[in-house]
Amino acid sequence: MNARRAPSGLLSLYAMIFVSVVADVAVVPLLPTLTRRHGLTSLETALLLSTTTFAMVVVTLPLGRLADRVGARPLVAVAGGFVVLGSVVLALAGGLPELLAGRTLIGIANGIIWTAGVMIAGAPGRPAGATGRAIAAGGAGLLVGPVLSGLLADRIGPWAPFAAGAAFALPVTVFFALQGSSQPAVRRARPSEAPAPHAAAHRDRMVVYAMLATVLLGFVGGMGNLLGSLRLSENGLSPSGIGVLFSVGALVWIVVAPLAGRLGEQRSHVALTAVGCALLGAAWLVPVADRSTAAIAAFLLASMAGRAGLNTFSYLLAGSGAESSGAGRGTVIGLVNLSWGVAAVIGPLAASAAHGNIDDRVPFAVIAAHCLTVAALLFSGPRPARAFAPRPSLAGD
Repeated sequence: MNARRAPSGLLSLYAMIFVSVVADVAVVPLLPTLTRRHGLTSLETALLLSTTTFAMVVVTLPLGRLADRVGARPLVAVAGGFVVLGSVVLALAGGLPELLAGRTLIGIANGIIWTAGVMIAGAPGRPAGATGRAIAAGGAGLLVGPVLSGLLADRIGPWAPFAAGAAFALPVTVFFALQGSSQPAVRRARPSEAPAPHAAAHRDRMVVYAMLATVLLGFVGGMGNLLGSLRLSENGLSPSGIGVLFSVGALVWIVVAPLAGRLGEQRSHVALTAVGCALLGAAWLVPVADRSTAAIAAFLLASMAGRAGLNTFSYLLAGSGAESSGAGRGTVIGLVNLSWGVAAVIGPLAASAAHGNIDDRVPFAVIAAHCLTVAALLFSGPRPARAFAPRPSLAGD
């Protein structure tokens, strides 16, 4: 399929990514209300927030393998159904079990979309900019979701954001499914051509590089947001001021991700990933030198730009690794997402343990050193001059 002739198919994918992220982050401004209403402990509240990440970690690799065999688009349509169902469960929840069930469904949906959806955006023959726009659609969800959720909860009730999410996700899912039925069929791999097992992907240098980059992304996402907001609060910045700063960061993400995708059409994905790691490391050195409000704000915005670029580059690199290793794209993207998910779970826990017990410059310095080390490894290793040419026989849609 020629992606340039069928932009509507990608627009429906971007809408799916947007609604799945909105459904995930809608719970964030509601956590205090849900905690009071259902009498949750602090541990139960933390579990409610982290359940989606746990679900993504569990499903991403097997679903990537499945997407290699049956195609990515049917799975993304199923994910839309999970978003609708999970949102309905959350809207009707009467206690912690229903809340966890709804959050688990949302997590499974996000695991599918960030595996199979990335396969569609990065399918053979599509420009790298399509992947950047997919990352930007997720950033738009991060920007809009908490704001809409808070407004609806204040004006109607805490069930309203979830009900609205289900009502919005349903037509988007139907539209996506109908778009898929109008697309030309893409040949699936025959049994004799089945993708290589994930062990083959593990041996490919570009896949390993992509996994290292996404481990960084997992750590810096949770740790940076937590440590940055805590420092800003200690510096006297109000919660509303912190919220505005993170909203500006989401705008930075939306702008940078498509630009990173366009760079991916012109440069080696390994080199770009190395540059992204180096820039992210430089951003994390800022709080080591200066912990003023202005410096932390600059750090958060620079880190958000670095994360958006590195997220795009790592997915592009994963696609190149799938080509060079002979493994299926879904398998490789699943491995990359699994690497991110494990680090995303560990990162905030490590940051919480470090805060107040050691100088808070230490975790910033450790992450900066990690970023720069990975950048040096990628710069020094062999790499192709340009991205791998796609093999149109692989199913990416």
